[in-house]
Amino acid sequence: MKLGLIFTLFFLVFTLSCASSDDALECETNEDCGTNEVCNQSTNVCEKVLSDADAIIENPDDTSDNDSNTQPDNDPQTMECTPGETKKCEWVGTAEMENVGICKAGTSLCGADGRWTECSEQINPEPEACEVDGIDSDCDGNPDNLPAHTDQDGDGYIRCENDACDIPEECPGHDPALINPNAFEVPNNGLDDNSNGEIDEVVTCDSGVSMSGIKNNGEYLAKAMDTCEGYISATLSLAGDPVTESICDGPATQGSDGNSQLPPEIQRPSLTEPYFDDKYKTYAVANKFGNVITANKSDLLTILSTGPYNSPTMNASEATLDAGDMKTASKVPTDWINRQKNCKFPESEACKGEGVISTEELDDQCSGTESPSVQDPIMLTVKMKVPINANAFSFDFYFFSIEFPGLVCTEYNDFFIALLDSTFNEVNPNSERKNNWDKNMAVDDKKNPMGVSIAPNGIFRRCDKEGCSGSGIGGIGGGNKNGECDACEQPEELAGTGFQYECTTIPIIGKQCDGHGGTGWFAASGNVVPGEEITLRFAVWETGSVPYGPDHSYDTTVLLDNFQWYEKEVTPGIRPK
Repeated sequence: MKLGLIFTLFFLVFTLSCASSDDALECETNEDCGTNEVCNQSTNVCEKVLSDADAIIENPDDTSDNDSNTQPDNDPQTMECTPGETKKCEWVGTAEMENVGICKAGTSLCGADGRWTECSEQINPEPEACEVDGIDSDCDGNPDNLPAHTDQDGDGYIRCENDACDIPEECPGHDPALINPNAFEVPNNGLDDNSNGEIDEVVTCDSGVSMSGIKNNGEYLAKAMDTCEGYISATLSLAGDPVTESICDGPATQGSDGNSQLPPEIQRPSLTEPYFDDKYKTYAVANKFGNVITANKSDLLTILSTGPYNSPTMNASEATLDAGDMKTASKVPTDWINRQKNCKFPESEACKGEGVISTEELDDQCSGTESPSVQDPIMLTVKMKVPINANAFSFDFYFFSIEFPGLVCTEYNDFFIALLDSTFNEVNPNSERKNNWDKNMAVDDKKNPMGVSIAPNGIFRRCDKEGCSGSGIGGIGGGNKNGECDACEQPEELAGTGFQYECTTIPIIGKQCDGHGGTGWFAASGNVVPGEEITLRFAVWETGSVPYGPDHSYDTTVLLDNFQWYEKEVTPGIRPK
């Protein structure tokens, strides 16, 4: 009796389960379904493809404007396809990849509305996983083909070792070979160019840099001016080989006859490195210069000076430390002076000089003659490897001089030069944007180097125009004899720098000013070859002579900041900021 009851229950359950399978047939592909049916991939249930007549019957009362419920349009001219028709989806890989490894072509079905459905079941090739998993993800017939696959762009980096883009699919519209740890981070392009896991980050390198421990520390100075990506090394030195100079030992004295007597002359060898002690520092890193001027990028800027950077001097009466004598003298960079006509400092056309358009006809100009020497020189030399995606660079500078404006177009012509050693001109002999022949990037549109005598060209822009002509240095006349003050504006920017104007109004005489000037921020640019090693030399010095020996008294300072790379070539030279 019990056995018969159990058999009956089993039969009923079996019958009910079979009946329900007709309403919801499970499927994986369209092939598992019957005629005019497709497999719904989200529910794995076969669904009937409605004909036009079926659609009308199933929705007899629906008159809404909703596209999904309106009566299908049977006009052949508006239908994309015939309902129930299938087609192969467009394949994104190569023909050899189709149905290899994980790759599988998909199909699209024409629905009752005469429109193609989205592609179903297609699997496209993917980059191989870094781990060995036995899966042929890139569909080349070779599972786990490492590392050959992961350096498809040939840039020397495999994707599994921080190459953010190895195949075009990973960085559409960009060259994968230019995206790797050797690249610089291009701003705002939506890519992880340097493959460090961050996109469009602002790269800075002055963290931990300070005046503490800066003595003879070229790296601190280089990083404060933002030479981060590609940085190799940096050193501090004079502008060239040290020299021995003849100098009077002390100030003039009054003899028994009442006449002034010069002190005895001595031969003094130069110090071999820029002066730096607790009181007199010719270089520094700071987040501010004076009361107003701040860094253009990150927190710090770099300062190079021919005297105490925070207290420029203008005392020509004695050659002492207090008067600005930093006890250094040297030659200038040989490769630069050798390309100046007759081995002489270039003279600006603005000061009735010959001009300084340096061409390939000027070379080895110092042969058979002695190259000039300068006073209180300081040079920062930075070596860098150009990122693989860089073709140019720029940096910002701000030039100040005590010699402005009273000594413009005189023998006193302090200089700032920025020399670039690159193979760009040799690699690109037909380029219209060649770097300057004498290697100097800090030149105006007439190739004049950044010196005091370039002032009539409008380079000095931070000074007091009204008081400029009344300025003088040690009794040497005022300025604006050659229009050097015509571009003056915003003198308040010089506050606290030591180069500021201090003006007073004297009855009858009028406004008299004791002050100097600066150029404001400029950007200097140059072109390079991707992947090459370059050398940058930033040098400033004093040129001229004073009654008691060479020019150690009229100080000049330059600020350096905001070094950055560019993807495309630039026009070499300077531009105001």
